[in-house]
Amino acid sequence: MTTPRIIIVGAGIIGLSCAYELSSLGAQVTLFDPRPAQGATNAAAGMLGAVSEIHFGETDHTPLLLAAAAAWPAFARNLEEISGQNISFSQSGTLLCGVTQSDRAEIDRLAALHVSLGLDSRDVDRNDLGGLEPSLSPRITRAHFVSGDHHVDGRAVASAMACVLRSRGVSVVTNRVIAVEVASSNSSVTDDMGTRYEADHVVVAAGSLTNSISGLEQARVPMIRPVKGEILRLFDAHRSLRHVIRAIVSGRSVYLVPRPNGEVVIGATSLESADGETVRAGGVFELLSDARSVFPGLDELAFVEANTGLRPARESGSPFITRYDGQVTVLGGHYRNGILLAPITASVAAGLVLHGSHSQEHLFEVFA
Repeated sequence: MTTPRIIIVGAGIIGLSCAYELSSLGAQVTLFDPRPAQGATNAAAGMLGAVSEIHFGETDHTPLLLAAAAAWPAFARNLEEISGQNISFSQSGTLLCGVTQSDRAEIDRLAALHVSLGLDSRDVDRNDLGGLEPSLSPRITRAHFVSGDHHVDGRAVASAMACVLRSRGVSVVTNRVIAVEVASSNSSVTDDMGTRYEADHVVVAAGSLTNSISGLEQARVPMIRPVKGEILRLFDAHRSLRHVIRAIVSGRSVYLVPRPNGEVVIGATSLESADGETVRAGGVFELLSDARSVFPGLDELAFVEANTGLRPARESGSPFITRYDGQVTVLGGHYRNGILLAPITASVAAGLVLHGSHSQEHLFEVFA
C-alpha cells in the first residue's frame, strides 16, 4: 500500500494536531509555517470551555463543543504517554462570576441558557464559594460552577506534539505557503520562495491567514477575519487560585487561568484588528484592573509576559470544513476554541483525508 503524502499548511494548534493524527495513521506529513506554534496558539490560555463558551446566538455548535470536550481526557493521556511530557491537563472545573449587580444578572442569564440546553451549571452561594475559591474578592457573593469545563497548557500541548512529530519524521518547512493548486492526479503548494511541493492531499489550517492563500477561490472557503486578543502571564508563588475564573466586570469579560507551576494567565480582550504583534498599554491596564477586581491578591504576583494573537473568526461563529476536488481540505473558523477543538478537528480531518468520511463530520459546517 502506498504511503499517502500529506502537506499541512499552518502549524498552529489545528495544523499540529492534524499532523499528529495523520502521522499516527502512517501518512507522510510535511508542515509549512514560518512561525510554528506561534501566533494564536502561543497566546492561548488553554481553556476547554465547552459550556462556558456557549453564548446567546451561538448555540448551533453546542454538540461540537461538547464532543470536543469529551475527547480531551483520552487525548491528553495519549499525548503525555507518547511524548513523555506533562501538558498540565486539569479537570478542576470553572467558576462563572460577576462583580456588579448587572454583571451578576448577566452571568445568571448565561447560566440559565446553559441549564436550558441541558448543560451542567450549578449555583454556588456565599457559604460554599469561600470553600471552593477563598482568594476571590468579597464583592463576589455567588457564582456558577461548571464542573465539565477544564483547562490545559496550550504551549505545553504544542511542544509535546512537536516532540512526537520529530520522532515520527514529520518535516517542517519554515516558509509561507502563498498558493494551492489542484491537478488531475495530485495537489501542490507553492511557498514564498517560489518552490513548488507536490502531495496526494493538502490540508489548509492557516487560521486568520487562510483567505490570503491563492488557489482556494473556487473552494467555497468562508471569509475568516482576524480578531485580536491580548493576554498576560503572571507568576503566583502561593498557587492562590484553584479553578479557572471567568468573570464579568462592569460589562467586560475577563478570565484567570491558574497553572500547577504557579503561572496565572489573564485575558479576554477582543479587537477587530489584524495587528498580531502589538500589545496595547490600555489592554494591559484593562486586564489587570478587571482581574484585580476579581482576585485582589493579584497585586503581589510577579508580572512575566504580555503578548497577543489573532483568533480566526467568521460571521456565524461556527468552525467549518471545506473539501475541494477530493484533494484539498480547509479547516477554519475555530475562533476562541482552537485548543478545545483541536483533537476532534484532527480526527475528523484525518478521516476525510484518508477515507473520505468520518462519523463526526456532521458536527462541523461542511462545504464540499
